[in-house]
Amino acid sequence: MGLQTRVTGGFLLLALLVVGCLFMGPGFGIAVAWLLVGLLWVLVMVGIGAFWLSVPFLLYHVLLEIPFLRSASNRVALRWWVFSAYTAMALVVAYLVATKHTWLYTYALVMEYHIRLWLPLLVVALVPAWAGRRRWQKQHPPA
Repeated sequence: MGLQTRVTGGFLLLALLVVGCLFMGPGFGIAVAWLLVGLLWVLVMVGIGAFWLSVPFLLYHVLLEIPFLRSASNRVALRWWVFSAYTAMALVVAYLVATKHTWLYTYALVMEYHIRLWLPLLVVALVPAWAGRRRWQKQHPPA
């Protein structure tokens, strides 16, 4: 399904909503407006969440552009860092679900504390990265 089909389908749906508002009365229009506002809010939250979830992966690729970090041991350390950061993120979300006993507000909690929650995890993930780098260096001593 191409982009043109999706755009046409979107305009068709919007036209049907407008026609529905004309024939169903203002109450239907208000309900549709609230639905569209809710959908917009969900899209914004998903975008913010996708950005914060992609931060370790994006930083990994940005840091690989630095010539000093292109060595094999440093690439291993960066991969360990990314894996540790994502593992810590999953553990924090599991902790929030366990303490709040609900999935309903977990996303809001994660978004509320995104900077205070994720940035320290990225720093803490440096410890396993350092350990992975040291392990690689022990397994591959210089010749």
